[in-house]
Amino acid sequence: MANALEKYSKTKFKKDIVVDTEHYSPYIRKLGDEAKDIPFTIQLPWEQLNSWYQTKQSELIEYSYVQILNAFLCKRYPTKIQENCPRIEENLRKSCSRAAQKIVRTRGRKREDLFGKVTSFAVQQNELVTAQTVSVLQSNIERLERANAQVTSQNALLNIKQNETSALVNKMQITIDKAKVDIDKLKQENESLYSVIEKISPQRKFEDKGKCITEVGKRQQERKLKTLETRVEQALWFSESFGLKLDTVKLVDHLGKPYSLSFGEKGRKSYKDLPTEEQQKIQETLHIMDKFCISDASYHELSCCPGGDELPRSYLIKQCKEDLNKLVYIERTPGEANGAALNFQDELRVVIEGMIEADETLKDAHFKVKISGDGAKMTRLTNFIIISFSILNAEDTVMSSKGNHTVAVIKGHEDYALLKESCSKIFDDINKLASSGKIKIKDKDVPIEIFVGGDYKVTNSRDQWKILGTKWATSDYACIWCKIHKLLRWDMSKTMVYWETHDCRSLKDIKDCALKNQFSCQHQPLLEVKLENVVLDELHLMLRITDVLTKSLINEALEWDVKDNTHKAPKDRTSKHLSDLIKCIQECGVSFNVWEKRNADGKGSGVHDFTSLMGSGKKLLMKHLPDKLNGVIKPKNCDSVVKIWKDFYKIYRMMNECDPSPDRIEEFFELASAWGKLFVSLGGEVSGFGKQHVTPYMHCLVYHVPNFMLRHNGIRKFTGQGVEKNNDDVRKFHLTKSNKWDAPKDILLVSKRLQFTSQHEREPRPYMKRNGEYWSTEIKEARNKRRKLFDTPCPESQANNPASVLDINGLSVLEIKQKLKELGVKTRARKLEKLQEILKRALEDQ
Repeated sequence: MANALEKYSKTKFKKDIVVDTEHYSPYIRKLGDEAKDIPFTIQLPWEQLNSWYQTKQSELIEYSYVQILNAFLCKRYPTKIQENCPRIEENLRKSCSRAAQKIVRTRGRKREDLFGKVTSFAVQQNELVTAQTVSVLQSNIERLERANAQVTSQNALLNIKQNETSALVNKMQITIDKAKVDIDKLKQENESLYSVIEKISPQRKFEDKGKCITEVGKRQQERKLKTLETRVEQALWFSESFGLKLDTVKLVDHLGKPYSLSFGEKGRKSYKDLPTEEQQKIQETLHIMDKFCISDASYHELSCCPGGDELPRSYLIKQCKEDLNKLVYIERTPGEANGAALNFQDELRVVIEGMIEADETLKDAHFKVKISGDGAKMTRLTNFIIISFSILNAEDTVMSSKGNHTVAVIKGHEDYALLKESCSKIFDDINKLASSGKIKIKDKDVPIEIFVGGDYKVTNSRDQWKILGTKWATSDYACIWCKIHKLLRWDMSKTMVYWETHDCRSLKDIKDCALKNQFSCQHQPLLEVKLENVVLDELHLMLRITDVLTKSLINEALEWDVKDNTHKAPKDRTSKHLSDLIKCIQECGVSFNVWEKRNADGKGSGVHDFTSLMGSGKKLLMKHLPDKLNGVIKPKNCDSVVKIWKDFYKIYRMMNECDPSPDRIEEFFELASAWGKLFVSLGGEVSGFGKQHVTPYMHCLVYHVPNFMLRHNGIRKFTGQGVEKNNDDVRKFHLTKSNKWDAPKDILLVSKRLQFTSQHEREPRPYMKRNGEYWSTEIKEARNKRRKLFDTPCPESQANNPASVLDINGLSVLEIKQKLKELGVKTRARKLEKLQEILKRALEDQ
């Protein structure tokens, strides 16, 4: 910081500071004799005062105004003002603030006139640094330097004595170690001689004259096995002469029941005392238990089953787990929320170091690190915020949970205040690495670049991307990369780079807008990552856009049913078109349904919801649904809707291409913009289409995704699949490997143990799909048959169920009301479907 003040003091201004010993202000002249204590006045131009004020707010925030004044004053005059002078500090602060406020409000000639104004203030004699003060300080410095030299010489003597003592101690320790080795060797020789004497002594008869082992009780069996163990050991005394050691003898009786005699070390063995091979076997078992979430109690029962004696003992598994847990340093996250975190820099260092050891070609590589944060629902009442990172250089693992490394788990919903408080240390580490652009690994600086990826809704202040401080995705300026208003998102006529060059955002721009609460910027960004490195997730882009298209199909079917049922009696009303659409979607190989939400009183709300499909289900929908829509949706706009679905599937496949060429990206932009124009043109004709339904995802698909593809050689590596799979693993660990007392810590411990034992993971055998026809069509037909078989009711239960004997669907409204009256059920319902449901429930309750 001292360099910053010295560098700033070299700044040139139109007017310099003037020290005047003759001209005083009228106020000072009135003081009379008191004015004699004022040696001079200082005249400060307003240009310098304005510059001091602006610079102190940013670069020189740790310095006082007196220090800044001295830096400029000492270059022209041999005088200096005392730094602990509150009067001058306050005068300077007010003068700088007043000058800055007036200058910022003016422009042109008036501004130049203000720059030329001068502020004068008097300096008193007792506020100057005198020669006596300098002399006292100089004498103190000389005294401290002499004391420092004396202490340094004493330290040098002590270091020499310490080195001599250490050498002597090491020499004595070597002698003691050699003596211990000799003693142990003699003990072993004596024990071997003693064992030989015992074994070559006259052997007694080994036969057992009593009953056989199957004819006696349990206690007698244990005694006989103990005797047998001793006699077997005596009989096979010569086995060691072959270089073999007796470990286990297995026997069976005439009924086939097994017995095992163990000759290993007596007593419980410790995990640390085991050979390396046995430790690795235990680690392999622990890896399987953690990977498939097998509890300690389950494994203990399994090891006690017949044949379980081949498995490592459960107490050894627990000791191995405890030893591995001790290698992990987990710290509590700041704030009141229950959370646990690992050191981000250490975890990143370990991952990169492992990649370099596995592939030496990465020794000089530039590593790209993607930071992800996502909220995951663990149970109905529990939500976790999961912070993770992945290395984009490893494109083969970035889409799996192995390539995403969890560094923090916090219990709570996504909230800006919670993230700012609980993740402050992690974000500080990330910002330091982002600014330095390197990390030290084995005394070598490895270049890195920080990226941020995830669901678009995470960028706003309600979900994950709230780390950038913008408002919700429904705000007026929801786009993170440009300042387009939501009412203008429908305009797809601009060029591909238009919004990259016009009204584009930057990190500094978001900070400035957040101070003024403009352009939907609500908070200061938590991560100092340039927006070029904030990349949209293609998986959630596809999910959210297909949700819009699916909802449009459902609303169209509902409106069509309402129109057809307008002039029909309640008993004749049907939901034919919605049922046809649901059946059409289910034929694509996905589980799908639509239902009406209920109000608090149990009545229908008129709002419908549908099954939220996963990524694989959405891909099946995009691939097969367009060819099945003919005859299911209104014929008037059928071709246009089918084209919307097919073109979007083509766009999605192009978006996932690796390293696309510039021509291919240009083709992608043309197709995406044409798709957007078609979506807008169907407004007013198809429900859910039109200008007002263009979402931020659609705008980004057309104008920002092509630039991401061009800048980063494709965006496939930024997919959120790995993050979602990592969330699934965290949910699995929370439900099966934690007692819920300290779930965030338990989750991080399981994740780190899997990382420590990853070398024991079994490599899956290669599998080739030889019959492509089976995987494309036959497997779906087989699953549909199983589903139909499960849907077939059991004949016995059908005979015992009164509702199945009575053909409720064939009854009219009057007949159903008569049946309900006979059953003693009173209702005011008039709709046929509602009456049928009440009658079924009444018959089942009988």
